[in-house]
Parts: sequence; structure tokens; C-alpha cells
Amino acid sequence: MFGNKKLFLKNGYESSYLVEKKGQFSQRGDIVDIFPPDLENPVRFEFFGDELESIRFFEVDSQISIEKIEEIKIFGNILSGNKFELVEMISEINNDDVLIVTENEELVDYKLEEYILLNRDKENLYRKRYENLKKKSFFVLAKNFSKEQLETFKNKEKLEKLANKNKIFIQTKNYEKKLSDYNQILKKNQNNFFVSNFELFEGFLSEKNKIFVLTDRELDGYIYENSKKVKKSIKYKKLNQILVDDYVIHIQYGVGIYKGIQTIDEKDYLKVKYADEDILYIPVEKLDRLEKYISSDLEPKLFRLGTSGFKRKRKKLEEDIQKFAAELIKIQARRKRQTGFIYQKDTVWQEEFEESFPFEVTPDQKKAIDDVKSDMESPKIMDRLVCGDVGYGKTEVAMRSAFKAIDNGKQVILVAPTTILAQQHFERFKKRFENYPIVVENLSRLTKSKSGEILKNLKNGAVDLVIGTHRLLSDDVVFNNLGLLIIDEEQKFGVKAKEKLKEKKINWMF
Repeated sequence: MFGNKKLFLKNGYESSYLVEKKGQFSQRGDIVDIFPPDLENPVRFEFFGDELESIRFFEVDSQISIEKIEEIKIFGNILSGNKFELVEMISEINNDDVLIVTENEELVDYKLEEYILLNRDKENLYRKRYENLKKKSFFVLAKNFSKEQLETFKNKEKLEKLANKNKIFIQTKNYEKKLSDYNQILKKNQNNFFVSNFELFEGFLSEKNKIFVLTDRELDGYIYENSKKVKKSIKYKKLNQILVDDYVIHIQYGVGIYKGIQTIDEKDYLKVKYADEDILYIPVEKLDRLEKYISSDLEPKLFRLGTSGFKRKRKKLEEDIQKFAAELIKIQARRKRQTGFIYQKDTVWQEEFEESFPFEVTPDQKKAIDDVKSDMESPKIMDRLVCGDVGYGKTEVAMRSAFKAIDNGKQVILVAPTTILAQQHFERFKKRFENYPIVVENLSRLTKSKSGEILKNLKNGAVDLVIGTHRLLSDDVVFNNLGLLIIDEEQKFGVKAKEKLKEKKINWMF
């Protein structure tokens, strides 16, 4: 059943010969590869007939196995496809041991109406599925933990008292260690205290249901930092990685079509076809001269061997890159000639705000924070990119820079690509800033009823920080004293929104 292609497709996975990104699966003989959305590396299952022989994690770039494991939980790919198809799948669960928890009922209601607007002919079906989901689940209004609560979780005696009146779920990647650490509490509170071998990014509290969900982040008091691998071009390592009729790139001759292996004088060659039936034969031991062709173009242009077509194209691309680089240099030079607002050194309020961060700052995170502050305190106009995996702590970098700008009398705008992400940022920022006289607003479809008031207060300076979607890029959004623009997940914005962002960055004065 596990090797059934329909099972993967039904659960939102995309079929691919090589698994290269999350949400893909691959079947090649007795090998099944799959990349679940919640894992850092894809998983390889090796079968002998119907018998599973091994489970391993493997690297995307090299396709080489890196770690053998005994068991793994594979979830549906909820990051793709229609979310209400997922609701249908969940609604069919009949196992009483399965607990379905849904956060923020109001937001889910909103998404339901959004899907109905896009699919009017399926309105009755969607409403029926949603009602089935509500019958089999309970909704929680998740809240972040206070500093005092985090101190409680680190004290085993206090944690045991908490478990006497509340249900506590520990989700961890250090399962054996946590079982050992909390062995006594587990024995005394079998109905209220649970440890699961499944990692979440961070925990939350449901006050209504008296449920605490804790992760390594809360219990250990720091953010786990994932090492980020530099992605290189995907070179083939084994012959079985190439399928006949795949587009491939030769380091010297460019894009061609792989046509299999041909034996010539008792020696095996890779056969690659180019334009006008030109054929290139490559000794199999020179497999590393080929790379996988990756592009949005379905059918790339092929050139004849021995002609200058590919060389001309490569030269043209090199010239375009040089022109683009020259333009970037001009823009940067122009920005350097301009003088931006010079922020003051950190105040006592800034130090107090940063000390309230309940986790240990990682070295890379601290460097990013220091670099941003250095830019803000210099005369140059800041234009900085902060990168990092989930859990790296990018939001905290944004919070500290936003606080510094507001502490210096400036307004701040944070733009996110989706309504949900904007809402999440709004809740987090509002919670962190609640002990300070800072006004935070959310401008998106969810706050349409109060948009007029928000726009008015932005213009007169009554709002310090506004968070929202591309709605913030509209011409009716006017600031009183804007000092900092923060863009989250810029690569996920559409073309029109990106062009608007470029225009606004030029017109807004910092």
C-alpha cells in the first residue's frame, strides 16, 4: 500500500523522478523517496518485494543517504493543493484516539468564505466538510507564553504541580532524553502528562481547554539553529538518476536530450541528442560532466553541435548579467551619496525590551541584530537582507530593529505576502510591545472595517507600527514620519506587488 502512487497523489504529493523539494515523491523500482513538508531532509524507503528493508534520510543535492532510522511518521502535504480537500480527508477519520485541534476558529471561518467565493459551485460541499471537521475537533485560541510561565516549565516541581490541573503535551526531537528527564512526572500524572517523539517549532497555551503544548524551545530555553547548506548545481552521481528524454546540461555544449546508453567498440557511452539530430557521446565515467536541467521553460532551445549558437547565448547571458550588475552598482552608489536618518545608540528602554526575550540569542542571530543596528546608527540608508531557516529567529531581529526605530520617534511598516502571515506577525508584535506605549495596527482584509481609522492615524502619526499585506502599498496609505520598512518573505510576492515595492522604496523617505 505504501508504494501506491495514488496514495501519495491523494495526500497532496507531486510525482517526480528525483525528489528535490518538499512535497515531492519518487518511485524507482524498489526505492521510494518522499519529502514531507515538516522534515529537514527527504526520506528513502528501500523495499525487497513487499518487505521494507531500510529507512534512511538523504541529502537533496547529492541524493546520498546520510542517516539510517528505525521508524518515521509521514504526514499529508498540506502545503499544496486545496485545503478543503484536506478537510475532507480529516473528516473521514473515525479513530477515537486521534485528537484534532484547530487554532483560531474566526480565521478558519474567514478562509472558508474565501474558498466559497473562488468556488461557488462547491459551496454546499465545502460547508458540509467544514461542519464535519467541527464535530470531530475542538478549537483553541492559542497564546504565547509569558516570561513567568517559561520559568515555570524549567522547574520540574512547578511543572508537576501544573500537570495536576492541566494537560501537558511535550513535543520533542530529544524523545529518549525527555522520557528520562520527566520519568517521575509521567508516572504520577499518566492522564495529564504526555511526551511525543515529534518536534514542533514552538509551543502554545489553550486557556479555555487547560492545555499546555511545550517544545524543546520552551523547555530548554533557546532556539534550535539549523545549519544551512549551500545549494549547488545538481550533478548526476548515478546512471539510474537520468531518465531517457530528460533534458540535461553539458558543461561545454549546453542543453541536450538524454537518449540512453549506447555501446560502441565494447565501451558504454551516454547518448545526448542536440538540434538537427546531432549526437554527443560521453563516456559513462564522465557522467559528472552532465547536470540536471532546471527551469520554468518546458522545452528549452537546443543548438547544433559545432555551431556558435550555445556560445552566443552564453555570451549574451553573461553580458546581461554584467549590465544588471552595473545597474545595481549605480543604484548602490546613488544610495551611498544620500544621507539617511541617524538613529541614536540603544536606550534603557531598548535594553529592557531585549532582555524580555525569553530565549538565548544564537551567535548568528546576535550578529544579524548588531549589523542591523550598526546600519541604523550610521548615515547610510540601510538596505539589508536577513536570511535563515525556520527557527533561526528572524522575527526577533525585526522586532528589535522596529523597537529601535519607534524609540527614535519613527514609524515602521512591515509587509507580508499573505493575510494569515500578517495576522500572525500582528499578534506576536502586539504581545511583545504590550508593556510599552507603542500603537500597533494590522491593515489587511481582516481589518477592512477599521481601515479608514487606521489610515487616518498613520497620516497623523498616532500609529507607530503597521503590519499588513500588499494593501499597505496602496496610494491611500500615507505616513507621518516613516523610518523603517520591513519586508517578510519578499520572494513570495507577485510581480505587481514587487514592482510596487520598488516604487515605494524610492518614493518613501527614510
